[in-house]
Amino acid sequence: MSGLKILVSYHKPSTLLKNSIFVPIHLGRSLVGKVSKDETDEIFDNEWMSSNMIGDNTGDNISHKNRELCELTAVYWAWKNLNRLDNPDYIGFMHYRRHLCFNSNCEENVDNAGLIYSQFINDEYIHKYGLSEKNINAVVKGKDIIVGEKIDVTRLGNNTNYDHYCNAVPGILHIEDYESVLKIVERLYPEYSYSIREYNSSRYAYFANIFIMKKEIFVKYADWLFSIISEAEKVIDLSNYNIQEVRALAYISEWLFGIWYTQFKKNKGYNHLELKRTFIHDTNYNVYLNKILPAFKNNNVPIVMSCDKNYVNYLGVAISSIFKHSDKLHNYDILILHNDISLTQQKEILSISNSSNHSIRFIKIANLLSHEIQQKFFLIGHFSHAVYYRLFIPQLFEYYDKVIYIDTDLVLNKDISELYNTELSTEFLLAAVKDIDMIRLTTTKEQQNFSWSHYVSSTLKLHNVRNYFNSGVLLFNIKQMIAENTIRAFFDTLERVGSPILVDQDILNIVCENRVKFIDTRWNVTYQTPICDKNWKNNLPCYVLNDYIQARNDPYIIHYAGCIKPWQDPSNGLTSYFWLNARDTIFYERILYQNLENKVKANEVKAKITLKELMSYRDTRAKYFYYKVLSKIVWGKKRKRYKEKRNMFREKISRVRKLLKETVSFYTK
Repeated sequence: MSGLKILVSYHKPSTLLKNSIFVPIHLGRSLVGKVSKDETDEIFDNEWMSSNMIGDNTGDNISHKNRELCELTAVYWAWKNLNRLDNPDYIGFMHYRRHLCFNSNCEENVDNAGLIYSQFINDEYIHKYGLSEKNINAVVKGKDIIVGEKIDVTRLGNNTNYDHYCNAVPGILHIEDYESVLKIVERLYPEYSYSIREYNSSRYAYFANIFIMKKEIFVKYADWLFSIISEAEKVIDLSNYNIQEVRALAYISEWLFGIWYTQFKKNKGYNHLELKRTFIHDTNYNVYLNKILPAFKNNNVPIVMSCDKNYVNYLGVAISSIFKHSDKLHNYDILILHNDISLTQQKEILSISNSSNHSIRFIKIANLLSHEIQQKFFLIGHFSHAVYYRLFIPQLFEYYDKVIYIDTDLVLNKDISELYNTELSTEFLLAAVKDIDMIRLTTTKEQQNFSWSHYVSSTLKLHNVRNYFNSGVLLFNIKQMIAENTIRAFFDTLERVGSPILVDQDILNIVCENRVKFIDTRWNVTYQTPICDKNWKNNLPCYVLNDYIQARNDPYIIHYAGCIKPWQDPSNGLTSYFWLNARDTIFYERILYQNLENKVKANEVKAKITLKELMSYRDTRAKYFYYKVLSKIVWGKKRKRYKEKRNMFREKISRVRKLLKETVSFYTK
């Protein structure tokens, strides 16, 4: 079969469905800068959409009517501009989050609206629902028209399609508008009178303006549809309608399609097919990529970071520090791996880039992860799934020779291009800095219930703990890692270890052991050692201590590793670097507010607990004396149990008295 084009309608940046068949189209492009039902269009939205898809504002078009007609501006554009699509034999329409399912083996149950729900678009989604070019061509071949599967409106609480229009969107849809349009259809096309009554009294509907037709059939349909719309615009008064109500004709067009299709099926000799439809939950901006290419052809410095929505403010500070210490001779290609960063948050990060040699891109890594793989991620403490994203770096960036990876909880004090220019031969899988804190932990003599030395040697099975590196700053040798299939080694190792305490850092150390080029400690100065250990100077070998102190005095990258961050306690050493960088960003006040809010909430919880204790103070004292007496007059197991009860209530009394003393002291100052 030759010549099939399916226009996929977009009104905001969303995951792209794009190949030789799917043609993304930007709806309402001529309305750039005007308020939409979602939000005011912004520069980023329009630049992104202009570079990734065609617009509905070229040639003969009605782009300016998109706020009222929605996806119909794409239908009109295709009708009038088929030559711009190379005059395909077939023309189709789908939406950014609603697609036809071309896989006949898909036996999933649909919801009441006739939709199969999916989380996002990725390779698995394309395969599962038959959206490959080869499969679509095979399904469409020989058909005259393909539509979305009919919906039983009684499952939506209505008896007929007419009833459904009355009740579908209360306060938004007005039945008198629909009745006015039906009169126009009967006047222009009296042969449709029976089909109008048949469809309106039917319980089965065809919604969403999703279909594929032979070109000649589509042209006739579009001519029919827009002749009706043109007349309807003259009689339906939208002047006092709100931003939702003005879409009346777009809603009515879905009922018109059902009427037209009811009439069409009366023609014998045509081969038509109904397919299930899918619905994408998560459409946040993410280009569905088969490959990620360098942002710049020359002097490209790729910097990969991983983040989740909770760390965006700190990500912004880190990126700002990168650009602050960049030069004009290099191009800085920042790629952010994420799973849940919203479009609004992405725009805020993108606003940091104000130079032609700066690029920031967001890559939704969840699109590449199956549920089975995510189940293997072991989490502990303050770590999130984002820490595991760096394991995918060799797979994601196969078109790069090497890439830098840095954590989000750090700031730069040096041009990162100098780190990128570190030479990596085939002998090395990556470059990194030795982990000072791991050396301290395995050197410290006073170990209570857990031995880090034993963990590293017996669980991780590393031969030299002194070569354990911190994974917050890494230079990946992508070419060599791909050649040796390290991603397979990563997940085989993760399966063997099962519960790594330092999560992916442990896995990286195992796989890359003896294949690491150790670099200047100044490139990853971890600040937490003096915080965690007041006796740290005595718990480090002299050669490590001297190197660490020198690095702290002249840090290139200050890494705020550990669970106490500078925004939680600004009194610790090296935190001034963070705050100096934070003050120059839009995130400064948010960081202050967020952590103040957290402290207030924590105090509120504490206050509720202590208030409860205060209210029950008399009862607590009575119980204390009761168990005190019992613990003196009984013997055996009961005496032991009563002593435990006595001690518990004594601690409660002591805590309340301390609280009262602090309160009195505060108010008498």
